[in-house]
This record gives sequence, structure tokens and C-alpha cells, in this order.
Amino acid sequence: MTTATSSDLVISPGLYDATTEYIELLPIVTADGTNNLSLANSILTNVVTESNAVPANVKVGQNFFYGIEQYNSSVGNLRQLLLSESGIGELIESDGGIFLKREHVFEQSLEDDFYTPITSESFLKFDEDSYVIITTYIPTDYIQLCAQKDAVLCTTEAFTPTPVELGENSILGRRTDSIESLDSSGIHDILGYASPIESVTAHTGSIILATSLLELVGSDSKIVSHQLHLRSRNTHPSTRTKGYLIFNDNKKAFEGYDGTKWRQLAWADETTQVNVEGFHWVIDGDTVVLYDANNNVVKTGDAVYGPRL
Repeated sequence: MTTATSSDLVISPGLYDATTEYIELLPIVTADGTNNLSLANSILTNVVTESNAVPANVKVGQNFFYGIEQYNSSVGNLRQLLLSESGIGELIESDGGIFLKREHVFEQSLEDDFYTPITSESFLKFDEDSYVIITTYIPTDYIQLCAQKDAVLCTTEAFTPTPVELGENSILGRRTDSIESLDSSGIHDILGYASPIESVTAHTGSIILATSLLELVGSDSKIVSHQLHLRSRNTHPSTRTKGYLIFNDNKKAFEGYDGTKWRQLAWADETTQVNVEGFHWVIDGDTVVLYDANNNVVKTGDAVYGPRL
């Protein structure tokens, strides 16, 4: 979550709700012409417009540094600050209105006596339906800027520090004109769902992975390539399962593990002889010849191989 800060004048009249302790942000001027800033006894009654209002500059659900001021009803030299408070809060929507929900208080004052609250949640209590003035501000104390946990201090405007709270399993990134905490969906919004795949498929150079295991878990997974290169090794791997294939450099041969032992794979141009009960087969390349005990040819045929390289 990004904490909104602004160097511009941002101000709204507010009405305190003693039940929820929320402060409803009112329009500066109502449809019937009532000026709510005047009801809060602001000296800026005829200066600001709705474009300066807090809801026009702070999004609902976004944290911001708030200031609250309550004045008496006198004017001129008799106008007096009664209560004030500064802290971090957020705007929420409720019953069709926008309210300030205070989350962390930094400083309070009673008339001209400023003090630090006992706890960060010891918020000021105003009289029911009291009119107050809500503003935003930029803290000059870096401790206040670092009040949020897991937050990074950023700037989108010069001399305007903006804390950005990082969510769980998120990264810091810039989207449009804001720096935000981005989760996987936010990253996809920026890169597009197809971009990582397109980046890999369009890559023509080498892709080298540091991992010791690359596993395809699909029930019908395949590797399709014009070439397959197994690096040679001098020993059998200590961890193996049925189906392992290696090139044994000592034997200068491919070997496969059948689940019990390593077996050497035959080359197509090798001659192999098999003896069975007085008969024997001789496999020479792609031809198999059956001989009897007297070495007479009984039958010839094409050799059909199992795993072979």
C-alpha cells in the first residue's frame, strides 16, 4: 500500500462520529450552497475548491498522513485552535460517504499544548457532530515516514517522500505514475501473461540453468530436439531410478539403469552372439542369423532392437 503525500494544498471539512470515531469528509460546498469549511471555521473558506479536497487527491483504501484541527466559533483575533492531531490514516467508504479512519497517531495538542499520545492508537475524541478540518501533510521527521512496517520510502515527485508498504510475496514496481507493491497479478498486468513465454521462445542464445534437476511432470511430456548431448562421467550416479541413462567414459558406452543394475546399450554396428540350447544367434548390424549346433544357417532376418543409440 502506498501512502499518499502531496506538496499541494489538500483540505476538507469533516464531521466527527462519536460512535465509530470515524470522521466523515464533507464536500466543501453543498448543493444548497452551504460552505462546510465555514462551519469548521476555516480561514480558507473562499480560497479552495473541490479539486483541493482530500477525496480528490487521496484514493479510498490508500494511507496518507493526516492532520485534524478543531477551532472555536470565534473569528478574527478571537479564533482559537482547540484540538489538533496528526498521524496516518486511510479513507474508507461507508453508507454512501467517505470517512477518515485513523490508524496511527503521532502528535496531539490541546489548545497550544502539543504532546505525544500515550499509545499510537490513543486518538482524540471530539464532541458528537463536531466540525473539524482535515488536511494532508509531509512529515519533516523521518521517524514518522518510517512508521509503517515493511515499507520502502520512494518518491514520485521531487521532495515528496512516499512510503510504500510491501505486501506478502510482492515486489516494488512502478505502474503509471505511482510506485506500488506488486503481487503476481500486478506483475502480469505490466509484463502481460504471454511475455515471459515469448521472451524464452524468441531467445536464440544459450540458456544455462544452475538447477540440478529439471523435471517435466506432464503425463505425456516429451523432449524434442535434433541433438541430445549427455556429458560423460566416470562413475555411476549414487542416486538413480529405473530409466536413468548415462554415457560411461571408462567404458566408452551408453548405459541404462533397469531398476536393478546398469546395462550397457549396444551400438548398431556391433556383432553380438547369443547362445541358447544348442542354437546361437549372431547379430551383425541390422541382420540376425540363427545357427544350429553344427554352425549351419537355420534362418536369417532383420534385427529389431530395444533401446539403442
